[in-house]
Amino acid sequence: MSDEGVPNDELRSYFVAAIAASYIGLLAHAATTNREDSPGIDQIAFIANSMRVAYFRSNDSAPAISDRQLLGNLKSSI
Repeated sequence: MSDEGVPNDELRSYFVAAIAASYIGLLAHAATTNREDSPGIDQIAFIANSMRVAYFRSNDSAPAISDRQLLGNLKSSI
């Protein structure tokens, strides 16, 4: 987050906790789902990255960041 210019303010630890919990929950769900139509690793990474994208796209105080930095190759692979 520091590399992307996110302020290290009183809310940062809450954003980190929320994103970490969502990543753990997503991975736990993917690991325990035994369906043939379960998402692949690229789709799981895309879902996980969506939390980060939401912060940068919905928070007016978030620093400006390019789509390339934000989405990397995920934007073109999904």
